[in-house]
Amino acid sequence: KYYKCSFKRGSNCPTKIYLLFHASNFEVTLFQAIIRHDHTRECKQTGIPIEVKNVIIELFQNGYTTPKAILSELDKLKIIQPKASQISNFLVTLRKKLYGPAQISLNCIKNWCIEKSIIPNDPDECFVANYYIKDDDANPLFRLFVTTKNLMKNCLNSNHVCAYATYKLIWQGYPVLMVGTTDKQCAFHPFGMALCINEQTDDFEFIFKSLQITVEKLYNINYCP
Repeated sequence: KYYKCSFKRGSNCPTKIYLLFHASNFEVTLFQAIIRHDHTRECKQTGIPIEVKNVIIELFQNGYTTPKAILSELDKLKIIQPKASQISNFLVTLRKKLYGPAQISLNCIKNWCIEKSIIPNDPDECFVANYYIKDDDANPLFRLFVTTKNLMKNCLNSNHVCAYATYKLIWQGYPVLMVGTTDKQCAFHPFGMALCINEQTDDFEFIFKSLQITVEKLYNINYCP
């Protein structure tokens, strides 16, 4: 079994030893390379450079809360862009640092969604139009869409849907997605809001599907923007 020098984290010291464990007895033979320790050679950095992290933090605090939005801004600033997956992982850590760990369980969210799933008579009272929760310790996941009857009326005169995550609305460290449409004057008309633990293709598909289901349930029409 090989053992590397661990005197300095991040160094690329060439000194190694090898231990041979004999199968026939309890003896161990030590092999050591005749190479002096060298703690001046640094390993090539594989993560996001600290200066880029500082820029990402500033962008996040200015409302750029998704990897796609951050990559776009880094490109404008002529800064070397990390991988989207690296930014996504860094944002998870950043959210925990800024807002702390989530204080609510998925079971509580599920119970709240069930309670609020009944469509109320009041056209301005919110309800959970659709939700998906996967209570898995290894890979937890939740998606939910909240709206009102009056907000859903905006769907009837629209043929396109927009989902914005640039608003400075944060819940449990995750950005709230505003869902709606725009008119000819580029004014935004909301349909509701969504909350997802991730901001990936499946999450946006969930949002758009939720709109279709809700319009069909309320107005019995096929909504295909």
